[in-house]
Amino acid sequence: MAMRVSVLLTLSKIVFMLAISAFMGCSSPHQAEVEIAADVTIDAELSPQADAEATVEAASQRDLGRQYAKGEGVEQDYDQAFSLIEQAAEKGLVEAQVALGRLYSRRKKEAQDYAAARLWFQRAARQGSTQAMEAIALMCVRGQGGVESYEQAAEWLRLAVGAGSLGATYSLANYYMEGLGVEQDTEMGMDLLKQSASLGYGYSIDYLVREAQRNNVDAQDFLCNLVVGPEFDTELWQSYRSTLDE
Repeated sequence: MAMRVSVLLTLSKIVFMLAISAFMGCSSPHQAEVEIAADVTIDAELSPQADAEATVEAASQRDLGRQYAKGEGVEQDYDQAFSLIEQAAEKGLVEAQVALGRLYSRRKKEAQDYAAARLWFQRAARQGSTQAMEAIALMCVRGQGGVESYEQAAEWLRLAVGAGSLGATYSLANYYMEGLGVEQDTEMGMDLLKQSASLGYGYSIDYLVREAQRNNVDAQDFLCNLVVGPEFDTELWQSYRSTLDE
């Protein structure tokens, strides 16, 4: 059983990397990285030990950057925090790349750089970060760092769904239910909602409860067989159950 799970996870990762490469219009993940960030040079001769040491150093820089941002044990210094997180991101630490993307997009208005934010989110997405994929999708919706496009947002959400994000599954379900960036397909939307709800994603369960209250038979049947998880909105559930008893 464990071996089967391992094989499935490996296959999923391969499919995901091929999908994201195709989406970026490139023949391979490596080519995609080069085209997105031609200014980044990758030293193929780095030894595993040197690579591990760089990761440890990057993690330390990220942690110290967080301390400066929050003023924990040091005097608060946003510029120093930004510099340290940037250094960690340049070393390839995916968490730092996501953090740097957020810093670029959330800085004071005159210092915001959405193009740079997208670049760092894309680099993190290349390493499988669903947070980065969802962040890019939101930027596409808002037209930040590029044209406003629900179609592009839907593509990034699909990639995040393929990488296992329940939040992206819920968001993409909404796109299908409302016809945002995709052809409206309520059956597909419901399937995605049920998929994430069955794994305990509260927002999806809540959405299905509201659909059930609108006499959606598919949602009613699903909820009647659902094993309620810890994230479930009990008040909404009780409200729904009371309508069944009436």
